Amino acid sequence: MAYIKTIEHDEATGELRGIYDHLVATRGKLADVHKIQSLNPPSVLSHMNLYKDIMFGQSPLKRYQREMIAVVVSDANQCEYCMKHHREALLHYWKSNEKIDYLVQQSEAAQLSDEDKALCQYAREVTLNPELRVLRRILKRETRPDSRVFPLSTPDGQKVEPGLSRI
Repeated sequence: MAYIKTIEHDEATGELRGIYDHLVATRGKLADVHKIQSLNPPSVLSHMNLYKDIMFGQSPLKRYQREMIAVVVSDANQCEYCMKHHREALLHYWKSNEKIDYLVQQSEAAQLSDEDKALCQYAREVTLNPELRVLRRILKRETRPDSRVFPLSTPDGQKVEPGLSRI
């Protein structure tokens, strides 16, 4: 098991102490994911800014969809820590642990819209199989993610329209 040296809240000083105090004041707790970045305090701030942009910034995805995707990705990655965090957030929107269980089990009982099913399928597939051929498989399906939701591009940044054969 890997070991990452961390600085606990009560041991923090200077800039790190200020960051930790702010996180506790605004979020109610200090998460382990913040502590593992404690040797480089600016990275804690960068991480939080990235997280806030992804989860709360302007997007064609609804807020619950972002948490739903995060639950699916956390499950695919078998990350209990992330799963707990994102389940709690999704529960705020769905109000049903049972529905979240069905989501994780990939059960039709979750009663997801076609759009949400496509989002979850896409998130799970690219998490488990991140190579470009996954995009090729998805694009060939009858029910495929909406390109307004999934702006597809090649690794070199060229936009890809659904159905193009060069992928």
